[in-house]
Amino acid sequence: MTSANWKRHNILITLDYNEEMNLRNHIFPDTELGVRNRVILLMLLDLGLRCSEISAIQLNDIHWSTGTIVIRNSKNKGYRELPMSRELGEALESYILKYRAQYSYSALILNTKPCLNHSPVTVGSIRSVIRHLYKSCSVSGWWKGTHAIRRTAASHIYNSGAGIKLTADILGHDSVDSSMHYVKVGLESLRILCREWPEKEAAK
Repeated sequence: MTSANWKRHNILITLDYNEEMNLRNHIFPDTELGVRNRVILLMLLDLGLRCSEISAIQLNDIHWSTGTIVIRNSKNKGYRELPMSRELGEALESYILKYRAQYSYSALILNTKPCLNHSPVTVGSIRSVIRHLYKSCSVSGWWKGTHAIRRTAASHIYNSGAGIKLTADILGHDSVDSSMHYVKVGLESLRILCREWPEKEAAK
């Protein structure tokens, strides 16, 4: 494993458009493993969850009546309730009803290998899933781990007009300062915010 280069800690690493689309359009096999991995990817891409948060989700954290997921294992020790996209909701429904092993574990996401007795998935397993998807979807660069997807999701949330406070709440950050290190402001957002140059105004 390559050690972190802290000289680059201020560089915002996100997925580019093609990388994100390659991941979203990836064709997963219609198996327990494939459907489970698609759920993991969508939780990262749509909600910007941490790996530790995904591994901690329980079956009763899925609220079908409201279309939301309760996230409890946040760094700030609190919990938040996030809306599911239709795509994520349908993937979860398929995984739970058709493919998830019927074991006594209350954890939502389980290992698929029989030798692991379908125990709850670990953070390391989730990261391994993403590494394999990166390889399959031509996402290169050792620095683009799961946090690159989280930052990509954060940037989409912020640039949709959510505002930095709501973005922080969705990501589970205690302060907006933390979220500012996650978001990449889109060009269209900058155009809306920027005023015309004074010289241009004077020339009118």
